[in-house]
Amino acid sequence: MILHLTQQMSVYKKEKKAPIVSRTVFMSGQQKADFRMLFNSLPCAYIALWPDLTVIEASGAYMAAMQVSSNELIGKYWLDTLPFDDNNKQADVLYNIQGALSYILKNKVTHLLSLQRIDILKKDGTAEEKYWNLTSSPILNETNEVLYLLVKLEDVTDFANLQKKQKLPQSDVDREYMEMEIEIMRRSMEVQQRNEDLAKRIDEGVAQINRISKDVLDYKHALEVSSIISVTDSEGKIEYVNQFFCDVSQYSLDELKHKDHRIVNSGYHSKEFFRKLWVTIKSGEVWKGEIKNRAKDGSLYWLDTTIVPFLNAEGEPYKFLSIHKDITKRKQAFDKIKTSEANYKDLFENSAVSIFINDASGTKPLAVNSVGAKTFGYKTKREFIENFNGEQHYMNPLEIQKNIELLQQTGELTNEVQEMKRLNGERFWVSANVKLNSEKNLMYTFLIDITKQMQLKAEVDMKVKELESKNKELEVFNYISTHDLQEPLRKIQNFISVMLVDEKAYLSKQGKEYLKSCYETSNRMRNLLNDLLMYSKVKNPSQGFEKIEFQELVKQVIKELKQEIKQTKATLNLDAACKINVIPFQFRQVLHNLIGNALKFIKPGVVPHITITCSVVKGSKLKIPKVQTALTYTHISVADNGIGFDPRYRERIFEVFQRLYTSEYYEGTGIGLAICKRIVENHNGLIFASSKPGKGAKFDIYIPVYNLST
Repeated sequence: MILHLTQQMSVYKKEKKAPIVSRTVFMSGQQKADFRMLFNSLPCAYIALWPDLTVIEASGAYMAAMQVSSNELIGKYWLDTLPFDDNNKQADVLYNIQGALSYILKNKVTHLLSLQRIDILKKDGTAEEKYWNLTSSPILNETNEVLYLLVKLEDVTDFANLQKKQKLPQSDVDREYMEMEIEIMRRSMEVQQRNEDLAKRIDEGVAQINRISKDVLDYKHALEVSSIISVTDSEGKIEYVNQFFCDVSQYSLDELKHKDHRIVNSGYHSKEFFRKLWVTIKSGEVWKGEIKNRAKDGSLYWLDTTIVPFLNAEGEPYKFLSIHKDITKRKQAFDKIKTSEANYKDLFENSAVSIFINDASGTKPLAVNSVGAKTFGYKTKREFIENFNGEQHYMNPLEIQKNIELLQQTGELTNEVQEMKRLNGERFWVSANVKLNSEKNLMYTFLIDITKQMQLKAEVDMKVKELESKNKELEVFNYISTHDLQEPLRKIQNFISVMLVDEKAYLSKQGKEYLKSCYETSNRMRNLLNDLLMYSKVKNPSQGFEKIEFQELVKQVIKELKQEIKQTKATLNLDAACKINVIPFQFRQVLHNLIGNALKFIKPGVVPHITITCSVVKGSKLKIPKVQTALTYTHISVADNGIGFDPRYRERIFEVFQRLYTSEYYEGTGIGLAICKRIVENHNGLIFASSKPGKGAKFDIYIPVYNLST
């Protein structure tokens, strides 16, 4: 690349041609002096070039910035004066500049070349790294030929260095400068279309400039298309502003004329600020600085401002030319970076989490917050950085190198649980999250102290073991109660049956009644044990779910209760044409208990009527606590016209051994509904009861269409 550029530049130098137009400048001696004074007072680094790129004139700011004299510039080929050589690594920048100038000469439009590195060679032979924005404008004559080029160089080194320091995403910078370039080109095209009109306005508004030749007016025009301009009289009253000034301030020329700059005063700067400004320019000196103004709509904007006093023969200012550049975006970018940096420092220092920054080896601490230093028992952050040694704090030092190797491969470790110790030997647990930066030369570590959680986990584990032991004891007890106790009950019932048959002649009437009562009592005891056995068997299995027709399940239960239905002359209304995802034998028990209760708790003299329905409904449509709105449910309803119950007991009836009516009138163990609830919950469902005394009862069941256990 560099070799190619060097060859190309050599050819270009050999083929230099004479200027496209005459270089004759028709100026008097005084006009040349006025022109040179105006050009040298420009606030930025400006240089004027003939079309063959030889130097016509350079501003004082340019010569100061490049550390060159007028003799080293005037009449020289400009690219030769830049601090480059054939072996310079910045040769590609020279290539960019040459390409940009060729583009301007060909297309005759203003062009912005942003963020170009041109180092300055100091007198002592050392180089100073510098970055520049180059805005080049062609100055055309009446026949649309290029008279000369005006190039403005803006030093943006501070912004570039801050960008590199903060690692501001290049895409954001490129986009901002692209927007600036597009805006400049758009405005340049608009200005070129209004060249004649602007020239007339300049002639009318700035009468003193009419003394200067056509070339000076062209320089003024170039300044107009690249900057925000305002002109005031000796008292600061506005005589003229260009369109850019109107655009940024949102005031028209008529609104600004004969006013002073207080019309855009934002109130940000003190009175002393403006007093010093005024003293400077009234003394005939140039003032440079940044001013924050307020537009007509109340919005704020920043201007990089240079105020040049025009002096009369007595050396007193009779007019002030203000040249501004809109730096609002740059200031916002700086403010954003500063705010981001302040927020980062605040978050780093005041975080409740221990934060460390190490080199990539993990052995050398570079920074730590106060919490991190105290966590390991150090009194100060400096003491931590100077004395920290991972091997004396890790319970298992061998894991350090293992984690570093893994970190280099993946770039990140998350939720690594480690046992560590403080300087005093006290042990503690942490959850570590470690991340490498994009260059993989810095390691960011975040430690959360989870000692209390680990202690709580240990306590929970101990309680779980205790519960598991108790459950085993309960299982043994349940086995005894449901198996070993049933055998003596069966023998008792057998003996009573034998006595009622074989010893009937020897028993009194009262004795027979006693034996019958004993038989019924032992039978209730057997039913109770059977219900307890069923209740204990209902666990949360990982399999056994089937998708079956609900109607077929109900028909099986009706067949089982055929005798009870016949005795009570009950009628059933079945509207259940849907499929359900259940454990069949368990859910058959639910229906058996609910329909059985409806046949048991009937009103005297009233024929029982039972309604059974099944439908599918979305959880989002149900206004019921604990229902998950994202799921779809099967809704099963069993309603009767029996004796009902007090609604105060709608939760209590699902508890074990809870009976609302005595066995004198209604048989039962008080476990049936508890079994129903346990089975429904085993299906990740919900069951509700509703009733009023004498108005019957209704049971609503909701189970997910796709069970969570499958």
